[in-house]
Amino acid sequence: MTIISDRPSAVFNRVRLFSTGHSGRREDSKNNIMASMKSGYARARLRHIIGRFGREWVFRAFGPGGDDLINRILLRYYLWRYPGINAGKGDSVVLGAYPESSGLLQKICGKDGDPGITVVIPVHNAYDAVQDCLESVIRWTAVPYRLLIIDDASTDPRIRSLLSSFAADAVHARVVFNDQNRGYTATINKGCKLAGCDDVVLLNSDTRVTEGWLTKMAACAKSNPRIATVTPLSNAAGVFSVPVRNRVNLIPEGLSVDDMGRLVEKLSPGLMPMVPTGNGFCMYVSRVALAVVGDFDAVNFPRGYGEENDFCMRAAQKGFIHVIDDATFIYHQRSGSGSAVKTAVLPECMARLHRMHPQYRIRILQWLIDDPLDEFRRRLQNVLGRYQRRKND
Repeated sequence: MTIISDRPSAVFNRVRLFSTGHSGRREDSKNNIMASMKSGYARARLRHIIGRFGREWVFRAFGPGGDDLINRILLRYYLWRYPGINAGKGDSVVLGAYPESSGLLQKICGKDGDPGITVVIPVHNAYDAVQDCLESVIRWTAVPYRLLIIDDASTDPRIRSLLSSFAADAVHARVVFNDQNRGYTATINKGCKLAGCDDVVLLNSDTRVTEGWLTKMAACAKSNPRIATVTPLSNAAGVFSVPVRNRVNLIPEGLSVDDMGRLVEKLSPGLMPMVPTGNGFCMYVSRVALAVVGDFDAVNFPRGYGEENDFCMRAAQKGFIHVIDDATFIYHQRSGSGSAVKTAVLPECMARLHRMHPQYRIRILQWLIDDPLDEFRRRLQNVLGRYQRRKND
């Protein structure tokens, strides 16, 4: 995530706004910063800010992590220089709004005690990825759970046969076929309702889970009654990516997905840090949060891409929190059928999300500059680097 400022210091006097020029006035500069943030900071690159030679100097001085370092410096600068950037209308936690969990589940579902867990996997084509995902879930899930697979009118005729065969072999699995394509968000809402009073894990069909994944995520979710969502780490899940965030990280040759999962668990500091939002590639959602916050927004985010962020922001307004399970690694192939759709609809969805939740962007950026998993990422990167060097020797 690239951060843009108009004039952070004399050291970076080559800095220019990505979309607007420097006006020389404090208020205009603040507006320019906000405009540049809204216009596509994620599309900008450090070379656009400090130039090719500046970027080469940064690389020589700080190595591959230099881009991220400079971005953090720029962000810290304008958060200090323009404190009003955090002000104004936006999302805020309503103090005391969090409903105490004691007795709430009984009121909602007519029962007390811990809810069960239903893993909901929405499917649309991507035959090979779906098969890999289902096989990994069956292999590596130890805690009692129910599996709900919802096919959203796949056009690949092999999908129905695959899912039907799978459900016949797994007694705890249920397959539902939508009569027409309803879109991702309506499909997961359907899954949450069919799960009854269970907690729900939304799992993309282009993922592969690792040993003990659900046991660890459930323990994390139940560690604090205020937790609404839990998101694990991955190789390709934005800020949840390791060892380098916001990148698609390749697993070194010679290491399997399961090896990576064991390595992450071994090195994990067990912080379970709070985060402004979860990520829908694999997200544990508590039943209490679903009951209090409501459905995912299928009107504004019918195809996904922003629906989990909107849900998490609404949950935060109710006093819930979101955390990262930093001991769990889920492989994300990013090879499903939605890649072309994502490219087409993501900008519009993000623009809508920012209009609905004006403080969303700044909360993410503030979290990024003090990422609590920085040290863990460095340790993991060092271990993987040593492994790669030994393999090449």
